[in-house]
Order: sequence, then C-alpha cells, then structure tokens
Amino acid sequence: MGYFASKLINSSDAIFIDTSTTCQYILEHLNEQTNIKIITNNLAIAEKGRLQTNLHIFLAGGALKPYSNSFLGDDTIKYLANFHTRMAFFSCNSISEKGVFMADMEQTRCKQNMLKNADLSILLVDHTKFRQDTDFIKMVPIHKLDIIITDQKPDTTFLKLCKNSDVRVVY
Repeated sequence: MGYFASKLINSSDAIFIDTSTTCQYILEHLNEQTNIKIITNNLAIAEKGRLQTNLHIFLAGGALKPYSNSFLGDDTIKYLANFHTRMAFFSCNSISEKGVFMADMEQTRCKQNMLKNADLSILLVDHTKFRQDTDFIKMVPIHKLDIIITDQKPDTTFLKLCKNSDVRVVY
C-alpha cells in the first residue's frame, strides 16, 4: 500500500501523513521524488524521515500520547491548521458502507483537520479493517474520500458504493 501511495506523490508536494503504522510505509518508497514536505503528528514518521535528504519534516507538537508516538490535543490541531497540502494520507480502525471509523476522539480530530486542509484524501486500509460497526467515532463518510488503497479487493457492494461516490479504489 505504501508503494501505491508513494506513486501519487510528486516532487515538491506538501502532504499530511497521519499517525498510523500503515502510512509510515510510504516513506520507504519516496526515493525518486525530491523536496517533499511532510506534515505529521507522528514521532516515528519524523524519526524515519529525518534520514532522507529529499524530505522536509514538519512535526506537530502537543501532548505525546503514551505508546502511540502520536502528538494530540488542541496545540497539535492548531499547528496542523497552519498548513494546506495537496494530499492527506491516513488510515482508520474500521471501514464499512456507513463510513470510516475510529475508536479515539483525539486521533479522529487530528485526522479530520488534516483532511479539511488537503485537496485530496487518501485512505490506506488493509482488508482486516473492512468490518461492520466495530468502532464508534465516524471520521468521514465514504463519499468524502478521493482514493482508497487496500491490499485485497473489497466486496462488490462496497466497490459499487465507491464507484457511485467517485471514489477510486486501488488494490
């Protein structure tokens, strides 16, 4: 998924990358592009990205959530609001025809602010997260997405919903 996501990124792009472990794999495939600006609230992404000279990392501060490498809270959201990007790459806890869901309100708020300030919203989600009603905080409805990148073909009903909503699905 990280490979397919990286192919959407052009040299000199500014992008948001959320705190998900799934999105961290994008960095491994950003060798051909130059002058990429990455805005994130994830300590691990900043740590990985600092070793690549073609990347410029902007790390949102705030309260560091234990065991997650995530900076969250009002200070984080205020920092993220300073940026506008071409793309926001993010993941979720679960996805269904009803929308994209999370289990943590602070993570959800940060991701929603990234999505609001990006031209394109790109969800990276593995097949295990295609479930019904397992999480309770709705981050975004399906029709607000531009692209979904996943590791296996979703079921026909979901693909039809995406097609009717002009959401491109890559698998």
